[in-house]
Amino acid sequence: MVTCFHCGEPVGSDDRWQAEIDGASVHFCCAGCRAVAQTIRAAGLTSFYARRDEPVATTATADPGAFDDEAADGAVVSAGGTLCEAALLVDGLRCGACVWLVESWLARQPGVLDVRVNFATRRARVR
Repeated sequence: MVTCFHCGEPVGSDDRWQAEIDGASVHFCCAGCRAVAQTIRAAGLTSFYARRDEPVATTATADPGAFDDEAADGAVVSAGGTLCEAALLVDGLRCGACVWLVESWLARQPGVLDVRVNFATRRARVR
């Protein structure tokens, strides 16, 4: 059985979701997984795939009851001098790789000191 390079889910008989990653032709279960893998590669972050010891977990393992409405307001949590911290709602997280990608991309932005994304609550704390 062929499994998705990104999430590990089974790949159907439809062979249309493929891409070349680090010189190898790999298969994906859907356009979303292919797009995320290509984004990770384009950002120079393919070391994620080399260092993981198993495919990423999908939302089936997340606790949908863990969402905290109060934390999702997107308001600045605290501000002092030139330092601000915000709690932001991040919609559309499917797996642990999404969390890693959002954290890695935001951490590269000018002025960002720290980023933490919580998969279960779909909240990002950005300093």
